[in-house]
Amino acid sequence: MAALDASASFDAGAIAKAQDETLAEAERLNVLPAPEKTPFENKYAARKLLQERCEVLEAALPGAGTTTPWVRALLGECEAALGDIGYDVEEPHAADPCYARALAALAPGAEALDDSGDHGDEDASEEARLRAAAADEETAEDIAVASAARVRDAALVGAPNHARGAELGAAALRALNGAAVLWKGREQPRRAFRLLKAAEALERLPSLPGGAGFSADTLREAETKTIYYLAQVCASLGDGAASANYCAQTLERQLVGPAPSFDGVT
Repeated sequence: MAALDASASFDAGAIAKAQDETLAEAERLNVLPAPEKTPFENKYAARKLLQERCEVLEAALPGAGTTTPWVRALLGECEAALGDIGYDVEEPHAADPCYARALAALAPGAEALDDSGDHGDEDASEEARLRAAAADEETAEDIAVASAARVRDAALVGAPNHARGAELGAAALRALNGAAVLWKGREQPRRAFRLLKAAEALERLPSLPGGAGFSADTLREAETKTIYYLAQVCASLGDGAASANYCAQTLERQLVGPAPSFDGVT
């Protein structure tokens, strides 16, 4: 794919088409059988492809004009995929900045979440825990609304008939879930919980403004991951009741309903 630069004629349609092609090829490489002696070979190839795509999009920014928010959102979409690959190849140090950039682009506010507070702390008073939980819920709602607005605004100025609104919303969920798994692994369960609650709040929105609503398959897969991870994180926080509830929802999705799938859930 030819790189774009500031002097090139900005073609939003071509950028959207190249984004589709790059992400599809990266996903194809990601799911190929891993060679026994070089288990991450295909994922490294996918990462290289996405990194090159990020360079192209960065080069396009100076000439993007009114479509700049859209191009930045496309960068966030690539960064979310790069975060997943970094985690998959056991390089959390590489995944972390990718997820952070993706969140800043697609779910503003989520990148600043931390592990502080009393939610789930067994030594905290019940009143303090309830206040902390309520604050987390409010923050999650705020991030979901901000994420939907960011995607809407990006899609409104994107390529005509190919703004990729739903895809960008799905990338926001991908980054929220992926970053949560990363921070849980770093023993910051409250931070993971807050990221997952933001994902849960975003999934509850009826559709993504500025684009088609989530496809049923995309939404179900994202919801399943979020619920599955929340069951684990709530257990880490000592909230057995919430963990059990999320476990029950996870099992229901496995046993009941139209074509339940745990593909991609780790």
